[in-house]
Amino acid sequence: MIKYLPILLIICSNIVYQTSTKSIPNALDPFASLTLTYTTAAICTFILFFITHKSGVSGLLTEYSKVNITSFLVGAAVVGIDLGNRYMYKLGWTINSGYVVTSISVSIVLMFVGLLFFGEAITSSKAVGIVFCIIGILFINH
Repeated sequence: MIKYLPILLIICSNIVYQTSTKSIPNALDPFASLTLTYTTAAICTFILFFITHKSGVSGLLTEYSKVNITSFLVGAAVVGIDLGNRYMYKLGWTINSGYVVTSISVSIVLMFVGLLFFGEAITSSKAVGIVFCIIGILFINH
């Protein structure tokens, strides 16, 4: 059961994320909105660090000393994802198609990334799933 708690967190967070992003006023500049989004995220993660670690500021600095470029790449990617989602909704995509199309597309590409860079197998059932996903995208967009 505990194995599925992160999945439940991702699902619930994605639902809040997508519905909130879709509800951002079109008149609001996406970059102004993102500054508030990331300020909120920074405050939340800062508080959560100190709740989960009793080592204080020195512990945070110790953790920062372990950082490599990937944390910065994730940060830049998150900005791209958020900005893309905000513009997707501003341009009229619906919540029941825009997110589905992007998620399926990312999933298909990640299958091949997993194969090429991480040695993960694409089984026959996964290949059939990819075909069904592509068919699904075609149906959703027509």
